[in-house]
Amino acid sequence: MLCSTVFAQNYDLNFDGTDYVDISLIENDLITNTTGSIESWVYLNATNYRTILGIGRNQENYFSLNIYQGIIRYFIKTEGIIKYYYRTGSVINLGEWHHIVCVQDGIKPKIFVDGIEMVTYLGAGNPIYNAYYFNDLGAGNNYYIGATQNDFLGSYWSGNLDEIRIWNTAIDQANIQSWMDRPLNMTHPNWSNLIGYWKFDEGSGQTVFDFSGNGNNGQLGSTGSDDANDPSWGLSDNPLPVELSSFTAIQTQADFAQINWTTQSETDLYGYNVYRSIESDINSSFKLNSTILEAENTTTGSNYSYCDENVEYEQVYFFWLESVDLGGNTEFFGPISITLEDNNQMPELPNETLLQVAYPNPFNPKTTINFSVKENETAQLNIYNSKGQIVKTYSVFENGNHSIEWLGKDNFGNKVGSGVFFYRLKSASTIQIKKMLLLK
Repeated sequence: MLCSTVFAQNYDLNFDGTDYVDISLIENDLITNTTGSIESWVYLNATNYRTILGIGRNQENYFSLNIYQGIIRYFIKTEGIIKYYYRTGSVINLGEWHHIVCVQDGIKPKIFVDGIEMVTYLGAGNPIYNAYYFNDLGAGNNYYIGATQNDFLGSYWSGNLDEIRIWNTAIDQANIQSWMDRPLNMTHPNWSNLIGYWKFDEGSGQTVFDFSGNGNNGQLGSTGSDDANDPSWGLSDNPLPVELSSFTAIQTQADFAQINWTTQSETDLYGYNVYRSIESDINSSFKLNSTILEAENTTTGSNYSYCDENVEYEQVYFFWLESVDLGGNTEFFGPISITLEDNNQMPELPNETLLQVAYPNPFNPKTTINFSVKENETAQLNIYNSKGQIVKTYSVFENGNHSIEWLGKDNFGNKVGSGVFFYRLKSASTIQIKKMLLLK
């Protein structure tokens, strides 16, 4: 059974007009294709020239996604000549959250605002050369969130930024709309194209972690310690009608598929619908519930479940959850998938003892560790802190496939602090150790 979890946004970063995040990825220039996408939630406090993301070696060779006098713009400049200069005709108002995506599909630039493609046009008097794309800056570029290289034209961001995502492919409008209101996970169709993903949910410290799995972590300000260039952490007020803390599928004792979801909060929500398909494409799905599942609209969160009895063994099923607010607006979560096993049949035993990668990793507040133990063998699973001390001990496991959910607690039920932890699987034939990171 495969389950995926959706976590709500908790924190963001506030920039006061002198701050930035340094993600100088000299060893791994992010956008090396002719196609790419840059995505962010933005909250603007001041006009003039305000940069969301800047890339470049100097003022003669750089890329900038910015807002000038409320107009979203982006351009590429090489050898002192602006090659691309596109902008929206509409204006972003101060004091409002908006979702922005800059897309280069190899044909023409596009700008999406709140999931809608805006009319984009070339700035007056600036040439366009179709041969120039994101990757024309060359290697060895510096990357900044909230600034351009050398603070060109006093361009620091003023306001809040959240959920920065950089892709090496053109994200289409359907996926922009489906995923803009929730954090990413591995079920996203373009997950393998994700190059950098900064959720800004750490809440403290000098590091913003890259959740794409590529290790492109960022640093607040110009140094590893507090300085004047550091943005500040804050609780995000990004307005989401519903915030999910979990969305899972399990096999019941009666061999049905039970869909469970837990909300952190609900605001002006009408209810939910559950969709199912035997394909991972939502367009092939159909709604299971005949009447909407009413929402409780509590600020402290609620638990919901729906049982699908029309399922068969050994068939993969994909499920989506649709939330509907009082205004008729909808949002989809998923898919999650499940394959029901016939518990009356003898399960096939694994032919090796194997420890798999914990997911999610980094994590907060919990992660899942999957492993297998081969026939005629037992294994022990332990979790250690960075000092090599045992934090959590699990009982001996017999042969078969196993899944452990660690809630970040020690053997005495106490929550452990954030940091690096190691999990070790030991059997007669192998000792395997992997690393995971708990963020708080």
